[in-house]
Amino acid sequence: MRFDEHTVLDEWSALVDPGGPVPYAIRLLTGIDDEALAGAPTLDQVARRLRAFIGDDPIVGQSIELDIAQLARQGIPVLNPLLDTFELAALLLPGLRTYDLPSIALALGVPVPGHHRALQDAQLARQAFLALLARIRSTRLDLLMHVLRLAPPGWPYRGLFIEAERSAHLQVLSDIAGGGAATFADLGLSQLLSPPERAPEPLTPNQHVRKLDSDALRQALGPEGAVAAMLPAYEERPEQLAMLEAVCDAFNRGEHLIVEAGTGTGKSLAYLLPALAFAAANERRVVVSTNTINLQDQLYEKDVPDLVGAMDYRVRASVLKGRANYVCLRRWLALLKAEIIAPDDASLLIKTLFWIGQTRTGDRAELRLTPDEELAWLHICSQSETCSSLTCPYHRDGSCFIARARRAAEESHLVIVNHSLLLSDLMTNSKVIPEYEHLIIDEAHHLEQEATAQLGYEVSTRSFAVALDAVVGAPGVSTVSAPGAVALLRGAGLAERRVAHLVQNVDRIRRSAQDARGSVLQLFAAVHEVIEARAQPGDFTTSLRLTPNVRHEGAWSVAEQAWEDARVALDDVRADIE
Repeated sequence: MRFDEHTVLDEWSALVDPGGPVPYAIRLLTGIDDEALAGAPTLDQVARRLRAFIGDDPIVGQSIELDIAQLARQGIPVLNPLLDTFELAALLLPGLRTYDLPSIALALGVPVPGHHRALQDAQLARQAFLALLARIRSTRLDLLMHVLRLAPPGWPYRGLFIEAERSAHLQVLSDIAGGGAATFADLGLSQLLSPPERAPEPLTPNQHVRKLDSDALRQALGPEGAVAAMLPAYEERPEQLAMLEAVCDAFNRGEHLIVEAGTGTGKSLAYLLPALAFAAANERRVVVSTNTINLQDQLYEKDVPDLVGAMDYRVRASVLKGRANYVCLRRWLALLKAEIIAPDDASLLIKTLFWIGQTRTGDRAELRLTPDEELAWLHICSQSETCSSLTCPYHRDGSCFIARARRAAEESHLVIVNHSLLLSDLMTNSKVIPEYEHLIIDEAHHLEQEATAQLGYEVSTRSFAVALDAVVGAPGVSTVSAPGAVALLRGAGLAERRVAHLVQNVDRIRRSAQDARGSVLQLFAAVHEVIEARAQPGDFTTSLRLTPNVRHEGAWSVAEQAWEDARVALDDVRADIE
């Protein structure tokens, strides 16, 4: 479909014989079957006409590089400039759950046709692109200027923003000529940085606990219930109802419960419905912990709102994540104002420029970041080392995102966290998650692995070697070693007598470090023997639970002695350095 801003200039489409039967999924998606393709030309036969129709104009499409790559594989190279509605939407429409073409179109108010056909998709991509172009042109001048300052010369969308900036400049000049006031404000931050509305009061738990009516909840989750009515493809699941009753009993009796729920059980609704009912009836907080942030977002954005709407519960829910998931306004503004900005940082800043004035959470899950932008995120996310509620102006005026998230959690009936935050909160004596008595751990089979990562520590032969080599000055080590420090002192004019004394000490340190290196290698060899002694034929695991039986074996005694030798050797190195 060839088009300009005002009209469709020309259309062309053709059915193409794929050289085999149409897969069932494609028939459902497109409505095209083998009969419709009978006698259709091959791609080679229509390639010349297709290439002539495209011409040299820029090509607009959804994830257009995939289509161009497919044509190239079929011997039809296309070198035109590419404008991707997916990339533009990820920039201009932050926070969408998915960025497929229909979702983008619906977010822009563009009607979506029923069948997924090529010409209809081209029409939809055209309408979505024009709506996105209108978004760019409605952007304020100060934001456009920042985008163009950050954008690299080869950025494919640079021309769109240059044209929008020129129009915005002309509008400002027109306003000034007409006696109006021209403002270059705050990138849309004024609403964000203003004090938030007065928050709800914290929870006040009922003095006497009201028990759940499991029969009523079972009916609500049954075929004729309120929950079933809100689900378009509801299917009664006996296992789900059984799990719901077990969860209700656990709440009513104040007992622990472990449930093994297979795929397809519908476990989320089975525990969320009783949890929400209990929290609503008793004004008490329930914490739900998941293994992944994706499940956190699914519960918060879909499952909880669906249940609250169906049951008309008066509850507040919130998501609480680790601080690195939230943007730090102070760090973001500092990076934006920097004179020299790395390309990945610039790409991230462009994307966040359109997001920062809209987001109410500051959560990076609302952004669709590339792997390079994910790394750049570390330069603008919240960090405990640099975060101070006493000196940060955004914390004081209530606009800090991490502070907002924690305040919302304190006022919520249901707080959704992940295992990592749950365990790190235990390590810090509940400094993040507000006080709670009821906890649901979803995806609990991942809890042990996460606990090992959060509550344990890791050592390796390499980590020891790097530390010891840094002391003795091994080749290739860039840190200042003990011999290097002596050389610097000699060059600075230190008395030769003092230098000679230091050289003796360095020689002693080198010998101690070499002895320690050998002891560490023996330690890890002994640990390897412990693991090998317990391994079964064909068992490739490298983990071992240290039970009393393991500790009574001969291999473990050897490992214990090797550890003691390594500890003494490392203590000698430390003593020599001190």
